[in-house]
Order: sequence, then structure tokens, then C-alpha cells
Amino acid sequence: MYELLRDNYVEDIYSTLRFDYSIKFLKWCLKVPGWIPELNVALLHNEKLIGYINATPADIHIDDK
Repeated sequence: MYELLRDNYVEDIYSTLRFDYSIKFLKWCLKVPGWIPELNVALLHNEKLIGYINATPADIHIDDK
């Protein structure tokens, strides 16, 4: 995950600032309270991570509903 973000995603319109979050920080972000491993999908090609989707259940209240 760290290498995928660092090598492929940029933060600004000039493609100069890249994600460089620590592995510890990424684990903290991805494994929040309520984290369910089955809601995470990794896309691999030749044993290399090329895509990832992370989902965490949440309760949403709109107009007291």
C-alpha cells in the first residue's frame, strides 16, 4: 500500500508532491474502530499491488432518521 501511494499518486496539480505517509500511519488510517477485513479489496498483478479499495461501516443520521 505504501509503495502504491508513494509511486503513483500525487497531491498537487503540478505532480510534484507525492504521498509519503509512514506505514504506521497508513495502518492507523485503514484499521479504524469497526474495521472489517472482508470490506477491503486488493487488486494484484504479478504479485504486485496495483489497486486497493477500503470500506468501513458507518451510521449516518439525516433529519433524525
